[in-house]
Amino acid sequence: MKGITTYGAVATKIRGMRSHLLTTEDYEKIAACPSVREIVMFLKGHPSYGEVLEELDPDNMRRESFERMILRSVFRDFAKIAHFLDRQHKDLLTVFSVEYELRLLNNLIRNIYNRYSEQSDLSVYRPMYEGSPNFDFDRVIKAKDMDSMINALEGSPYQAPLLKIRKMADKPTLFDYETAITRFHFSYYFDALKKIDDHAERDVLLEIRGSQIDMLNIVWIYRSKAYYKMTAKEITDFIIPACHKLKPAQIARMAAAPNAEEVLNIVAETRYAKSFDLTDPESMEEAVNAHIEKLNAKTRRDYPYSFAVIGAYAYDKKAEVDRIVRITESVRYGYDPKVILDALHIQR
Repeated sequence: MKGITTYGAVATKIRGMRSHLLTTEDYEKIAACPSVREIVMFLKGHPSYGEVLEELDPDNMRRESFERMILRSVFRDFAKIAHFLDRQHKDLLTVFSVEYELRLLNNLIRNIYNRYSEQSDLSVYRPMYEGSPNFDFDRVIKAKDMDSMINALEGSPYQAPLLKIRKMADKPTLFDYETAITRFHFSYYFDALKKIDDHAERDVLLEIRGSQIDMLNIVWIYRSKAYYKMTAKEITDFIIPACHKLKPAQIARMAAAPNAEEVLNIVAETRYAKSFDLTDPESMEEAVNAHIEKLNAKTRRDYPYSFAVIGAYAYDKKAEVDRIVRITESVRYGYDPKVILDALHIQR
């Protein structure tokens, strides 16, 4: 690996940024807030979120505005990290920003299907996305239906997967488009990592993302059999078209399994058998997150001066933002703090 020469400065910067991630005590305080207003006031006093929430009035705000302003902290962190990277590694950093661009597209498509796009104030997204080389921000936010959305993505790498769905199905559903975006995201990431010249660095990153793809495919195949009774072809078309430690034959067997129980039997024969509690299928998604968090922690220890440190921070920051959004929504509906923390698997 290129080591301290390439990553010394950025590794030091990330250590400082990690010191500002929310602690278990912070999550407990947020979950115990009596209102969303109190959550906003708490975060305004936190070094990671004070600046991005500075202009937000806690007494007169919309849920969407709060969530999007929280998301700004991710892009601000990416900008800080990019400052310490050379051209090649800045290009690799865009792999993470693509995830958030696709999240925006997902939200816009969801708005189209739910017919409330006109109610959403999308202006707070502008600082994050208007300079994207992958799409024209003003065109995509003005799209009122899927035809105009797909046309707005002309010249974008994101157009092809959506166009494919529109051509394949007579009446594409929201689920069809969301699935296409998810598949594109993971395939894009996986392909980008394969292009890394440094083989040792590439292998470390592929281990993390490849394991995530394998485990998510297992979860999705199980759920497809347990809840949706999908055919083998439907499942194959649905899952991420990549594999790491899973063999194509194992994926094919799971997709063709007669029921969900047989899927678990096949999983027991794979390298991921010990990563899942096969006696409790409902915990499978939690197991994926736990496994990836463990891999990220290991790579931070074993490869402190590598791109894997950046990837691990990006993963943890995304998890933090998602937790804030989920806790805020739970507080809005009056859930007990203990219930909130237990649902997010935050150890106390």
